[in-house]
Amino acid sequence: MEYSAIKDVFLREYLNTEISSIEKLNNSGANLVYKISVAGKAYVFKVCESASFPDKWFIGCQQFFEQLIKNNFPCPNILAARDGSYFCKLGSYYVQVQEFYSGANPALGDKKVMANLKVILKQLASTNGMSLAQCKTPKYGVETWLLQYETELIQLNNMLRDLGYQSYFQDVKNTVVSSVLLLNSFGYGSFKKVPSHGEVQGNNLIVSPQGKVLALLDWDSLQLRPAIFDVATSAFFLTRKERGGFCIDLPRFREYVQSFSNFSRSEIEAIEPLLRLYFVPNTQLLKKMMENSPSSIEWYFNWALSALNEINKLDIKKW
Repeated sequence: MEYSAIKDVFLREYLNTEISSIEKLNNSGANLVYKISVAGKAYVFKVCESASFPDKWFIGCQQFFEQLIKNNFPCPNILAARDGSYFCKLGSYYVQVQEFYSGANPALGDKKVMANLKVILKQLASTNGMSLAQCKTPKYGVETWLLQYETELIQLNNMLRDLGYQSYFQDVKNTVVSSVLLLNSFGYGSFKKVPSHGEVQGNNLIVSPQGKVLALLDWDSLQLRPAIFDVATSAFFLTRKERGGFCIDLPRFREYVQSFSNFSRSEIEAIEPLLRLYFVPNTQLLKKMMENSPSSIEWYFNWALSALNEINKLDIKKW
């Protein structure tokens, strides 16, 4: 999107003020994200393809965000467009504008942050999620593998063959099939579903020096999921011993998960196969990487395989 078009939309639909700068931000997702600076303030200007995000998702998210804001939940302060909506539709795109948060991401394993995050995840899970009932995130992941893993595996096999990475396929296939069977045996589909952020990790958290979570960012994966989902993924990301890798502090991982104390044995044992399906390479992400950063594909496979190897060490059956 041209900077002149961004400026025009921001002034026409949001704030009629002088813009000092527009800067494109790095973003691993499918959306285009910009930082707009005005006098004494900055905003995030997010552009989403409407073909990827169905109308029902935006409508449901808007109603849900109204609840979060009313309940003082630490989510971004989203600006309403002139028509009062939190998402502005412009042709084949949706635009969202929110305040820009500059602050620190949490230190890995910070006990104060994780204790505060536990409170926040419980608040999120207890928020009325009726508006999200028809919302399905456009991102692939655990849900897609569970619904149509055979079709996805065929597409992934073809894609890996074209990329020259077919040697990875058999390991990926074995991981997917065994994980789907395990989750089904635990009754994952029948677990109580709650509002789920879907990407609770350090880069999406802004914290104070005292360990208070000031903002949970990037809600592109918002939908209803089993409550164990956000707990499992946040535990795996935040109890790593160092950034960039997946060496997990196993006692801290266990302590954090068990501190929730409201999960059944089946939900706890679902963590390992859930995490495997979360990290296993998927076709949508590979397509985006082929378009935007093909040189990163080998790094991505090694990153994903590193996570999968570490998940095997959790050994949750022995808890």
